Amino acid sequence: MSHAVGDTVWVGTSHVGYDGLSRGHVLRADVVAVIDGSVMIRYPASGTIRAVEKTAETICDSESDAWAAVARELTQARDRVQAGIDEATARAAGSRVGEAVPA
Repeated sequence: MSHAVGDTVWVGTSHVGYDGLSRGHVLRADVVAVIDGSVMIRYPASGTIRAVEKTAETICDSESDAWAAVARELTQARDRVQAGIDEATARAAGSRVGEAVPA
Protein backbone atom coordinates (compact mmCIF):
# COMPACT_ATOMS: atom_id res chain seq x y z
CA MET A 1 0.00 0.00 0.00
CA SER A 2 1.50 3.34 -1.05
CA HIS A 3 1.13 6.44 1.07
CA ALA A 4 1.88 10.08 0.34
CA VAL A 5 2.57 13.15 2.44
CA GLY A 6 -0.69 14.48 3.84
CA ASP A 7 -2.46 11.11 3.98
CA THR A 8 -4.27 10.18 7.16
CA VAL A 9 -3.51 6.60 8.16
CA TRP A 10 -4.35 4.25 10.99
CA VAL A 11 -1.47 2.43 12.67
CA GLY A 12 -2.25 -0.99 14.12
CA THR A 13 0.03 -2.87 16.49
CA SER A 14 -0.41 -6.10 18.38
CA HIS A 15 1.65 -7.81 21.04
CA VAL A 16 1.43 -11.01 23.03
CA GLY A 17 3.52 -10.77 26.18
CA TYR A 18 5.29 -13.44 28.16
CA ASP A 19 2.50 -13.04 30.69
CA GLY A 20 0.09 -14.28 28.02
CA LEU A 21 -1.80 -11.01 27.84
CA SER A 22 -2.53 -9.82 24.34
CA ARG A 23 -2.62 -6.18 23.45
CA GLY A 24 -3.89 -4.43 20.36
CA HIS A 25 -3.71 -0.74 19.60
CA VAL A 26 -4.90 1.39 16.73
CA LEU A 27 -4.00 5.06 16.45
CA ARG A 28 -4.65 7.71 13.83
CA ALA A 29 -1.61 9.42 12.32
CA ASP A 30 -0.69 11.71 9.46
CA VAL A 31 2.00 10.92 6.89
CA VAL A 32 4.59 13.73 7.03
CA ALA A 33 7.31 12.23 4.80
CA VAL A 34 8.22 9.19 2.75
CA ILE A 35 11.99 8.68 2.65
CA ASP A 36 13.45 5.77 0.66
CA GLY A 37 10.27 3.78 1.24
CA SER A 38 10.10 4.54 4.96
CA VAL A 39 6.87 6.23 6.00
CA MET A 40 7.25 8.97 8.61
CA ILE A 41 4.11 9.67 10.63
CA ARG A 42 2.97 12.26 13.16
CA TYR A 43 0.48 11.51 15.89
CA PRO A 44 -1.89 14.52 16.11
CA ALA A 45 -2.50 14.18 19.86
CA SER A 46 1.17 14.32 20.86
CA GLY A 47 2.90 15.76 17.81
CA THR A 48 5.41 12.91 17.91
CA ILE A 49 7.02 12.16 14.54
CA ARG A 50 8.62 8.80 13.82
CA ALA A 51 9.11 6.13 11.18
CA VAL A 52 6.63 3.27 10.88
CA GLU A 53 8.24 0.00 12.00
CA LYS A 54 7.41 -2.26 9.06
CA THR A 55 7.96 -5.50 10.98
CA ALA A 56 5.88 -4.52 14.01
CA GLU A 57 3.19 -2.21 12.69
CA THR A 58 0.58 -2.17 9.96
CA ILE A 59 -0.57 1.07 8.40
CA CYS A 60 -4.04 1.14 6.90
CA ASP A 61 -6.35 3.63 5.24
CA SER A 62 -9.17 3.13 7.74
CA GLU A 63 -9.61 2.40 11.41
CA SER A 64 -11.64 -0.74 10.66
CA ASP A 65 -8.87 -2.10 8.39
CA ALA A 66 -6.31 -1.46 11.13
CA TRP A 67 -8.40 -3.31 13.73
CA ALA A 68 -8.86 -6.19 11.25
CA ALA A 69 -5.06 -6.33 10.80
CA VAL A 70 -4.60 -6.45 14.59
CA ALA A 71 -7.15 -9.28 14.79
CA ARG A 72 -5.29 -11.24 12.08
CA GLU A 73 -1.95 -10.77 13.87
CA LEU A 74 -3.40 -11.93 17.20
CA THR A 75 -5.07 -14.91 15.50
CA GLN A 76 -1.73 -15.93 13.98
CA ALA A 77 -0.09 -15.61 17.40
CA ARG A 78 -2.83 -17.77 18.93
CA ASP A 79 -2.27 -20.42 16.25
CA ARG A 80 1.51 -20.46 16.93
CA VAL A 81 0.87 -20.86 20.68
CA GLN A 82 -1.63 -23.67 20.03
CA ALA A 83 0.92 -25.47 17.83
CA GLY A 84 3.43 -25.26 20.69
CA ILE A 85 0.85 -26.64 23.13
CA ASP A 86 0.04 -29.51 20.77
CA GLU A 87 3.71 -30.40 20.35
CA ALA A 88 4.39 -30.28 24.10
CA THR A 89 1.31 -32.42 24.77
CA ALA A 90 2.45 -35.01 22.22
CA ARG A 91 5.94 -35.11 23.71
CA ALA A 92 4.50 -35.56 27.20
CA ALA A 93 2.33 -38.45 26.01
CA GLY A 94 5.35 -40.07 24.31
CA SER A 95 7.43 -39.73 27.47
CA ARG A 96 4.80 -41.39 29.61
CA VAL A 97 5.02 -44.63 27.70
CA GLY A 98 8.81 -44.62 27.87
CA GLU A 99 9.41 -43.92 24.22
CA ALA A 100 11.94 -41.39 23.02
CA VAL A 101 10.35 -38.62 21.04
CA PRO A 102 12.35 -37.59 17.97
CA ALA A 103 13.58 -34.00 18.06
